[in-house]
Amino acid sequence: MSSIKQVIVIRKDLKMRRGKEIAQGAHASAAFLSKIAQGKADLDHIQREWLESSYKKICVVVNSEKELMDIYNEAYSVALEVNLITDSGLTEFNGVPTITCLAIGPDIPERVDNITGHLTLYWTMKIITKSIEIAESLNTYKSKQFRHFAFLYLRNKLLAIGQNNLTTTDPKAIRFGGDYPFIHAEIDAIAKLWGRTFVGPKLRMVSIRLDPKNRMLISKPCKSCMSTIVGLSLPVYYYDGKNYDRNL
Repeated sequence: MSSIKQVIVIRKDLKMRRGKEIAQGAHASAAFLSKIAQGKADLDHIQREWLESSYKKICVVVNSEKELMDIYNEAYSVALEVNLITDSGLTEFNGVPTITCLAIGPDIPERVDNITGHLTLYWTMKIITKSIEIAESLNTYKSKQFRHFAFLYLRNKLLAIGQNNLTTTDPKAIRFGGDYPFIHAEIDAIAKLWGRTFVGPKLRMVSIRLDPKNRMLISKPCKSCMSTIVGLSLPVYYYDGKNYDRNL
């Protein structure tokens, strides 16, 4: 099977309907073929290999038009095939033409990954968004302190929710976390699954930290929790102050 791939980058800040996102991504994916059909470009050997294989596509997300344009300009500057899609605004965006997505490639993975390898996968953003919504609904603790939540998923299925408790000591904190007598959200989630299912690289953890007004705070796990997470080879997504990052 060919490793040649195409990467589609979608703007999540637009909150498009799912069908709209699919349609826009399809426009972006087919744009290079449209140019070839119109005689504006020739089919190269890499594109031909992709078409004769499995049409491998990866869908990732950005959170603003600026981020999307930065990706576009970077891809264009290194002569990658890149096609930007502007929706006419007939069904969404109140009639205003709006830049929605782009597609890079098909091309060899190394060239594409240099531009898009740091972006969050579409399906991962789906569980992050779901986690944020649940955390906001659970964030009813009225104090000046933040609330920290950790969500463990198997694919798209939510298996456990952990919450921090900085007022009551918990033996699970020492057993799993090591350094602190108070339970942290990540350790609470792991402890809830321990003995029930294998906690390891097939699961995904999402870390959410909110202030009392549900504003996002940096949610990178503490050094002790991260040590436990890395020891389990457990991928964790956390907010770094701008975007969601990943530890593994």
